Amino acid sequence: MNVLVVAPHFPPDKTVGAVRMASLVRYLVKTEKVSVLTNKKDADFPIEGIAYTCVELFTQGHSFARFKENQKRYCNAFLELCEKEKFDVVIVSGGPFFTFEIAVKAKKCGVPCILDYRDPWSFDYRDFKSFFAPKILIERLWEIPMERRAVKAARKVVTVTPGWVKTFLSMYPLQKNKFMLIENGYDDELLQGIDLVASRDERQKFTIGVFGKAFYYTEKYSKVFLSGLREHQKDIELVQIGNRENNADALLLESGLSPEMLITTGFMDYEEGIRSLNRADAFVIIDARKSAIGTKIYDYIYLNKPIIYVGPQNTSFAKMVSSFTNGFVCSNSKEVNSAIKTLKLQSISALDARDKSAAYARSEQNKKWVELLKEIIN
Repeated sequence: MNVLVVAPHFPPDKTVGAVRMASLVRYLVKTEKVSVLTNKKDADFPIEGIAYTCVELFTQGHSFARFKENQKRYCNAFLELCEKEKFDVVIVSGGPFFTFEIAVKAKKCGVPCILDYRDPWSFDYRDFKSFFAPKILIERLWEIPMERRAVKAARKVVTVTPGWVKTFLSMYPLQKNKFMLIENGYDDELLQGIDLVASRDERQKFTIGVFGKAFYYTEKYSKVFLSGLREHQKDIELVQIGNRENNADALLLESGLSPEMLITTGFMDYEEGIRSLNRADAFVIIDARKSAIGTKIYDYIYLNKPIIYVGPQNTSFAKMVSSFTNGFVCSNSKEVNSAIKTLKLQSISALDARDKSAAYARSEQNKKWVELLKEIIN
């Protein structure tokens, strides 16, 4: 099997967007021929045995001009590759979504194409205010036709949450057989044999950890979470494995908390981040999106510690967190306060996920990818 993967974000990029396809490529290259079409990098590629082709991004002008130019550059690079060798299938993973026009070119070349939505494109909804902002509405006028064109040309469309599959089915009722779910997960290959330090060390404070973005997705529920901490501020600390967000200090002060309560580590590689995250007593997710399931929850499940989700009750996150014995779903500050009291008073240290965690490994999802590729090729 000769597979071409199109992924603008790819190692050595150290971003969340690079993780999904990197895991799949590491899995495929053990048995298949794999090529990767990606952005130009400033460092060497860490995954061996792969043929790499790089595209230099166009970064000038307004968003539509950048989109169209990068779309052209990626399509030209794809067509040049197809002139040199025959691919059995091409996987195009986004965002960004300027690569999705490749589905149209691939169909003309007779190459089956799978579109992989790590994030939603035209239907990306976080809150009413942002979704209906004039700038976003204007962008959607040209996004929707391009998305429909790409989806029509693709052989299959993969996405990462059940809610997003449902959205696609409602948007494309005549193409229902195209859409399927392949979720994210914790990267068990990278974590194999990882040395996890003891969680408590010699600290006296109860520690709540967050992997990556903390307050980015919803200001409303960020305030709910922080207000719920007010009673515990003398004996609790927040540790963010990642970079401090611009609004963090203002949110803490507005909630009556000291900015010093939040400790940020700065960016860490995945393995190092997991080791640092394991020092926490519990983890938090703050998110208001109805169908999103961010990748951090899979790492939390791997570490098997209590999870506090702060957001609406009717989301995919809420359903997933509540499925574990020590998963807490909180929609107001009283519920946050109560969850922390319960964790502290009862000395709860486990999510009760150990017997379930294997199902959330990326290797299990990569097996689904292989099944899909074989189905398409055969």
